[in-house]
Amino acid sequence: TDLASVCKVSSGFAFKSSDWQDDGIPVVKIHNVRDGRVKLDGCAFISAETASNAERYQLFEGDILITMSGEIGSVGRVNSQKPIYLNQRVGRFEINSNSKIESDYLFLTLWQSRIKKYFENISYGTAQPNISPSLIGQTRVVLPPVELQRLFGEQISEIFTLSSLLESTNYAMQESRDLLLPRLISGELDVSDLDLVA
Repeated sequence: TDLASVCKVSSGFAFKSSDWQDDGIPVVKIHNVRDGRVKLDGCAFISAETASNAERYQLFEGDILITMSGEIGSVGRVNSQKPIYLNQRVGRFEINSNSKIESDYLFLTLWQSRIKKYFENISYGTAQPNISPSLIGQTRVVLPPVELQRLFGEQISEIFTLSSLLESTNYAMQESRDLLLPRLISGELDVSDLDLVA
């Protein structure tokens, strides 16, 4: 079965350079999609006003993304419930209605190294490799019965849940570090009364 028969790939929004700012609502770019994850550290940011003009490019928890320029075929899954938006040259998979493919199965199929290698081989461009949504859609995949896909998903769901929990915890700790460390270094945060164990 080819991917186009079960899902479609839509590219992100072409934000302008003037849209970027130092904080605000995160935007996922190519470098944020790696190793099966969508990493929010190092994201670009846009204002709420800019985001309101790109509503259909908002990402949601569980969305499957793929890089389509430079680093071809890296996939990741959104694990955040916060508002996040999708930049151009990163694609989002949308499973067709009444499609006979489960999200977990699609994600793990795309995450295989041989699929990534295939995407790299069919990419085009000399200065920078690119791949189009239509080329991705032509990719042939093995499609077991839906019941078997669901059983497989049930077996691995605990792993996904734990991975998501650990990633969320790690991100929250990074945010706390980024907030507290500058205050600690500047002396704004007084820790002299803390009973610190060496």
